[in-house]
Amino acid sequence: MQSFNTAQNALYYQHRNNIKNTSGGDGMSSTGKSQIIELKASDALINFDEYLSEIRTCLPSLNEDDTWIRSGIHIGEKYKKHISSFRLFGSQTPKIGRARIEVLLVKTQIGVSISDAAPHCADFIRDHLTRTGTDAAFVALVPSTGEGWHTFFVKSPLHDTVDIPEDILTHTCSGALKIHIKKACGLSDAALDGYFSFGYALFDDTVIKAKAKEIDKSLRYLKFCDIASGSGQMLHAMAGLVAKLRSGLNKYLCSHADRTEKNFTEQFLTGSLYASDYDAGALEILKTMLRMDTDKKIDDRRFVWGNILTEDLFEGMLFDVIATNPPHMKQDEFSFIKEKLESYASFSHNTDLYCYYTEKAFGLLTDGGGVGVLMSNRWMRSGYGVGLRHFLTQKNITEIVDYANIPPVKGISTPLSIVVGSNGAPSEDVSVTVVEDADHENISLYVEEQSEIQTISSLSDEGWIFDAEDTAVLMNKITDMGVPLEEYVEGHIYRGILTGLNEAFAPDRATAEKIIEKDPNSSKILRPFLSGRNVKRYAIPTVKKYLVFLPKGITDKMRGDLGPEEWLCSQYPAIAEHLAKFEEKASKRRDKGDYWWELRSCRYYGEFEKTKIICPTIVKHISATIDTKGLFSNDKTSIIASDDFYLLGLLNSNLMDFYMRRICTELLNEHYEVKPANLSVLPIKKISPTNSFHVNLKTEIENGAMKLSKLCSVHEKERTEDINEDIREAERVINRAVARLYRLSAGEISLIENY
Repeated sequence: MQSFNTAQNALYYQHRNNIKNTSGGDGMSSTGKSQIIELKASDALINFDEYLSEIRTCLPSLNEDDTWIRSGIHIGEKYKKHISSFRLFGSQTPKIGRARIEVLLVKTQIGVSISDAAPHCADFIRDHLTRTGTDAAFVALVPSTGEGWHTFFVKSPLHDTVDIPEDILTHTCSGALKIHIKKACGLSDAALDGYFSFGYALFDDTVIKAKAKEIDKSLRYLKFCDIASGSGQMLHAMAGLVAKLRSGLNKYLCSHADRTEKNFTEQFLTGSLYASDYDAGALEILKTMLRMDTDKKIDDRRFVWGNILTEDLFEGMLFDVIATNPPHMKQDEFSFIKEKLESYASFSHNTDLYCYYTEKAFGLLTDGGGVGVLMSNRWMRSGYGVGLRHFLTQKNITEIVDYANIPPVKGISTPLSIVVGSNGAPSEDVSVTVVEDADHENISLYVEEQSEIQTISSLSDEGWIFDAEDTAVLMNKITDMGVPLEEYVEGHIYRGILTGLNEAFAPDRATAEKIIEKDPNSSKILRPFLSGRNVKRYAIPTVKKYLVFLPKGITDKMRGDLGPEEWLCSQYPAIAEHLAKFEEKASKRRDKGDYWWELRSCRYYGEFEKTKIICPTIVKHISATIDTKGLFSNDKTSIIASDDFYLLGLLNSNLMDFYMRRICTELLNEHYEVKPANLSVLPIKKISPTNSFHVNLKTEIENGAMKLSKLCSVHEKERTEDINEDIREAERVINRAVARLYRLSAGEISLIENY
């Protein structure tokens, strides 16, 4: 529909509120800006018949019986100075799935111009869409006189997305498309790389020239699918890439007037493209916007709403190329389909949704088809990623791009990765690029300059770490020098307590004191409760919250002949009163005991009451402290049942910080995530009592850790410069002793300190 040309008339209004992305696909998007597309403008009287005629080409199932007119109380006070009324001309909803797109007319107040009313109209419509659960709307803004009008297409803020840079999208598409063309046309990697460089690289194009018709045919009749299409960013990148590649063949083929990038794009959108999404609203918006981009008919049957992970949405169809940016969602957010995902190699109790999408993409490929997935990089080193890592070693993975801790897109919450591959024989080698320059302009050029070949056999299911040779050698050396921490402490490493509802079960100090004031008996079940951010290396933690400690089974064990709620109210009336406000939310927890006020079952609650080492989960540097007061801690901590100051000193050393950075999931801003599974593999040097050299080093580390536990427990505001210098010196002593214990060379020490 050329009269609504979104490519040339897209206007973006900065969204004023941060709203979580709930659409499928575009998984990196967490907050962003709402797209408002200006369609047409005129100074003449609006012709409603003509306007609706244009709308019908975008909304072929428009229900024009769905109408109303609203004014007065239906217009918020902040908009009444500019808007007098608004009217619904019709709406479209799909046959299956919940979605709605409206056609609206907004009239200004007398004397208010369109230019003055436009920004207020945009906010008004967004508020209307959010309030009514409508996905998008065509809007005609007209003045009270009826002379002049502007038309817009507005998406609900609930469909806000972050724009992924074009070079990242195109690179993801290119890798997958190269695999298909290579198989279909028998091209070499060198010829393909030259062809895809669009003139950036000099290459012998003899093969491309000879195979031009064959290549063009493979692109013309390509079957492409984005299995998590979202706002359509990936499929638009693929459309542009295919059009550009076909246009690049014109110099080898007979000249035809219709061999234009515009026509190639339309052929792709109408002949090659398939898409699916679990969000019916996102899919309806996508189809509507595609209809605004082309005069050709968009076939609804190629856009399928549903859950691609559990349903055969395309009835057995396979695709030549799949490129996608799947949604990110923790498993507790899609637990209703958990049982249906157990057949996936990626399945575990906490696997993120994008892992399943990646695996599914390979399952929908034709022989010789290629897949490109843009997703978080956490699968590489996280515990939940072990299934996907193993799955990928069974595939022909040709390329991995790891953005490490570089955030390439403002507004995303995790570093990215790109995986490209096919269902061919498992790879022996893979091209790996670790992106360390946040200012690079084009990822394809960066990959060309910085990629290295890594053997698949060198990658462990336990975590994929892409190291330089000297770093890999040092990691192996450190590993060989000790035994896993899990073995050293005989398996006594545990995650902190997950309440499932901290606002109810982890009240702050002031609330806890009020509860105890009302009923002193409450103190028996209110335990000091630490969060990860309260735990600093060596220091006595500051308690800011308390845990309502009613573990699974305590009610039935203690209530005797009383009813469960009767026992709670009579035994702990102030606690019962506090928890009553949260009954509905607490009842919905998956992790609860026999009753809604109980915590989940946990076999190691008793360990919290003992002396132990506590480690926070989210850190810039590995941190550990010894707790002798029986404090409880939340799920953003790990505890180690040990009072070993030698172990405490090791955990806080530079060497262990270096090791942890190589095996833990990297987060933004140089933080990383330390989970019990990561701690369990730390190589701890066991000390033989007959080796006096090692015994002396152990004593140095123990004494240093004891000294630091006293020094660091002085509040930071009360520390003198002498105390700070004593802290620094004690840490230097420990690091020197650890280096000698693990027999590090001067070069290895330098590598650790400067990593």
